[in-house]
Amino acid sequence: MSRSSLAFAVPFVVLVVVASALGGCASSRPNETNPSQGPQPGLDTQMIRVPSKNGTIIAVECAGAGPSLIMVHGGIGDRTRWTPMIPLLSSRFTACAMDRRGHGASGDSPDYALQKEAEDVAAVVNSRPGTVFVLGHSYGGVCALEATFLTERISKLILYEPPLQDRIDLTVVDRIERMIQDGAREQARGDLLARGREAFAERSGCDAVAAVLAWFRGYR
Repeated sequence: MSRSSLAFAVPFVVLVVVASALGGCASSRPNETNPSQGPQPGLDTQMIRVPSKNGTIIAVECAGAGPSLIMVHGGIGDRTRWTPMIPLLSSRFTACAMDRRGHGASGDSPDYALQKEAEDVAAVVNSRPGTVFVLGHSYGGVCALEATFLTERISKLILYEPPLQDRIDLTVVDRIERMIQDGAREQARGDLLARGREAFAERSGCDAVAAVLAWFRGYR
């Protein structure tokens, strides 16, 4: 997928809030699971090891049948953040939770780059047969988004709380800084909150997706 074509792919990128689902599953997550030991007891899962572009081995735990749904965890933790979702999704998907490089059972390399993380996600996607969906959480969402430029195999992309933002309006920043310097801290706080509410109101539904895409194009 080219960067220019991404701007017209609003249906392709879906932003969802699944905090309630995660909260409900958190209590069922094993407390003492060592992710390097393989699949969790009691789950009919399969551990897959996929070589990334630079040879780093990426560990993936899968179960179920149907189109593949690859879940990419955030900056802290490993695939066990998402393995509690596998039994809930495996009746409709081949649910796969991957360890990002340097986490869990995956390998690592001396030098880090976001490009390598994107290549890892793309490698896992390309290793799966049939239709592939990707869900990326937090920083994993950024890795998943970057992977869409490396493979044509991602049918749908779900981004849960990706750390993306619109271009900053520096005139607003300057005005608030002047208020603080002049001692009008309460006015500055109120103005900042008002701007936040306005921005949130302007970013709903497909507009929210368009805002993320506009940010991405502007900062790339």
